[in-house]
Amino acid sequence: MKVVYHPAVQQDVSRILRHYDGINDQLGDEFWEELNSFINQAVANPQRFHFEVRDRRRVNLRRFPYHFLFRE
Repeated sequence: MKVVYHPAVQQDVSRILRHYDGINDQLGDEFWEELNSFINQAVANPQRFHFEVRDRRRVNLRRFPYHFLFRE
């Protein structure tokens, strides 16, 4: 599966990283690692994640109060 990001993703992720880096540099790194881990899991096994709306699946991050949607 090819990963293509919605144009707003970079801005959203940058905002989240600034927030966590403002609290603790390590926290921003941990968010980034978890986000990338779940993106890789979605690429490897998209059916693992449930449908949110129509053709979009939802991935909830474990440690952080964020999620992302994707299409296969």
